[in-house]
Amino acid sequence: MDGQALAGKVAIVTGGGRGIGRAEALALAALGAAVVVGDFGRDETGRSSAGQVADEIRGTGGRAVAATEDLMHDSGARQTVAAALDTYGGLDILVNNAGLRGGNPVTRLTDDQWNTVLDSHLKASFLMARHAIGPMRDRGGGSIINTGSEAGLGMVFNAAYAAAKEGLAGLTR
Repeated sequence: MDGQALAGKVAIVTGGGRGIGRAEALALAALGAAVVVGDFGRDETGRSSAGQVADEIRGTGGRAVAATEDLMHDSGARQTVAAALDTYGGLDILVNNAGLRGGNPVTRLTDDQWNTVLDSHLKASFLMARHAIGPMRDRGGGSIINTGSEAGLGMVFNAAYAAAKEGLAGLTR
């Protein structure tokens, strides 16, 4: 595959500071896309996970900025999309990968845990898409990729995570 297949494209990867999101951000950058790495997480020293991945991308000659907003709130989603628009002038690709787990059986899962897990997957993906669609249309189109999981079929002690992933599949469809 051409190393610059995505040259001139701008991507946002939510949850891009670690795991699958990090791999997605690095892959998009390797293909030439400018990347907004979204993640509000921090490592054990307090350093931004998104900042570390953005530094890694820039260290290989790529273009990247970090966005550390909480995407479970409209203002955070709006600010993350604005980071792409303000820094790179547009948006072509949105990868909704961010999401938290709530590792409790249903009998011990609190309302707050349930809401946080669902909001981190479903609400954040919805808000990001809502703010991304207009700028993508302005550029003639774009792609929204929602990272799913087989956990949507059921996952012991992770009912909220399973429900969120199945809900994300429905949102995508």
